[in-house]
Amino acid sequence: MIKNAAKRIYLVLICLILYAPIVTLMVLSFNNTKTRSRWGGFTGKWYVSLFQNKEIMNALYTTLIIALLSALIATLIGTLAALGMQVMRSRTRTLFMGITNIPMLNADIVTGVSLMLLFIAFRLTLGFKTILLAHITFNIPYVILSVMPKLKQTNKRTYEAALDLGASPLYAFVKVVLPDIMPGIFSGFLLAFTMSLDDFVITHFTKGPGVDTLSTKIYSEVRKGIKPEMYALSTLMFVTVLILLILINLSPADKRKKNVPVRFGRARKIGRFFFQKLIPVAMAVLIVIGGFIYGQKDGTSKNGQVIVYNWGEYIDPEIIDLFEEETGIDIFKRTNKGVYVTAEGSAFLEHARFIVAQYDYIEHQYVRAHEKKKRFAVSTQHYAFAVKAFINTVKQLNLSEYQTAIRETRTSEIMKDVCASRSELGIIYLSKSNEAYMKKRLKNDNLEFHYLFECSIYAYLWHEHQLAHKPSISYQELQQYPYLIFEQGENSVSFLSEETESKYTFPDVIRTNDRATMMELIRQIHAFTICCGIMDDVYKKQGFIAVPIDTDETMKIGYVTLKNAKLSAVSEEYVRQLKVFGQNSNV
Repeated sequence: MIKNAAKRIYLVLICLILYAPIVTLMVLSFNNTKTRSRWGGFTGKWYVSLFQNKEIMNALYTTLIIALLSALIATLIGTLAALGMQVMRSRTRTLFMGITNIPMLNADIVTGVSLMLLFIAFRLTLGFKTILLAHITFNIPYVILSVMPKLKQTNKRTYEAALDLGASPLYAFVKVVLPDIMPGIFSGFLLAFTMSLDDFVITHFTKGPGVDTLSTKIYSEVRKGIKPEMYALSTLMFVTVLILLILINLSPADKRKKNVPVRFGRARKIGRFFFQKLIPVAMAVLIVIGGFIYGQKDGTSKNGQVIVYNWGEYIDPEIIDLFEEETGIDIFKRTNKGVYVTAEGSAFLEHARFIVAQYDYIEHQYVRAHEKKKRFAVSTQHYAFAVKAFINTVKQLNLSEYQTAIRETRTSEIMKDVCASRSELGIIYLSKSNEAYMKKRLKNDNLEFHYLFECSIYAYLWHEHQLAHKPSISYQELQQYPYLIFEQGENSVSFLSEETESKYTFPDVIRTNDRATMMELIRQIHAFTICCGIMDDVYKKQGFIAVPIDTDETMKIGYVTLKNAKLSAVSEEYVRQLKVFGQNSNV
């Protein structure tokens, strides 16, 4: 009596604890209102809205593909690993099993962070492939754990007998061993598939921007506010699993009744095939195909709208209460007859509408104006030929399709621009005096230097300058004239200077950050600067002259990019234009 009562109480508690929240969630998925506190009538619109949500369907497709691929690969690797450990000595096998079990005992957050750091160390871009690798990694131990007991139950003598009868090792394995361990392999596959579907923590740390699984997508959506679509999605996931379990458990079995009449044998086989195989496979295929269809569709807005995500369409009443408490404004007046906007609330909403209108204006003027445009941006030291090459390249483009930019800036800023992808490439030089430092700096910033051409070192002078018409000049002859250099910032080192012989001491130094200012100073006060000898024809016509300096040092002009980066077609054309100017160099 007492035992039966205790069993019933235990069963009721289990049902309440486990299934009451699920039932509540399922009921809310059919609620006609977005609030959880009031029933607004029965509706199925949240399910319609769910299947119209391309982001969620894309996440579903990604989840299924990753789960399937990771489970298949992990099953293959795990089975091979189990076979290998089975033939090891007892101590070695125990050691390897202990090592294999560590990932299962390890905290998910430790595994996720470790894998993330590993991928970053190997320069792998976080995204679909890193999620797949992570899931394969943590699924393999579960497959090994499922296959090993079946291998221990296998009769080795049967395998050896097959070999003695003339079968090849592969044939004997396929015909003798594989059927015995197939239940373990299948169990390992299902376990790996389930673990992959269920995972959140490891996926969260190894995924990149623009890639989501169902778990990470639900998490990001809930952070914005709980939408009824999430109730619908959770209900569908629960019901799908429940139906599959019911079909499998209620399917006909051969061994349940041995005295079944023969005339029902064919029907039982058809029923078993229908319930155990056809329906589950059909459901899985439909889900995968549906996800694939949604995954192929562009999730962006076709009318050029920019979507801004904040709290979402549904705002929890607690958020409104907190806002009213913090600001002292009563947005809504709550009565038994409903909720009404107060006068203060109306004024607040007017201000909010004004802010939204201002945002729409900014969006239209600045965001939409450049939407879907291709980018072509270059950062360079103060070289006229780099600007000329940019002009020649841009002339070949349809500017309505491109967002272009060229920045004449400091050497350190060039490297920062390329590192941050503000520019696809940057134009700098290397010489004997700065090469070692610059290559170390580039390596630390994950940048590569690409050689273009080499040129001698020249002094830029005004045609009326006393040294302008000499075949060559020395640094000693330049001592008495003002020396112009481009400013590199307070914290810069001499190796970042655009003037290759910056280590040479001149008594009078003038710093500037503008090329036009520098040329004007050269003309007005008979100053000079040091650079390569590639001078624009415009400057030559104005009266500027480049005179070679007596020195063995040269300038290796080149461009820097992110390591292993592939240039766009426009950037390749720009590099070609630069090489054309390099043909006019005098080295």
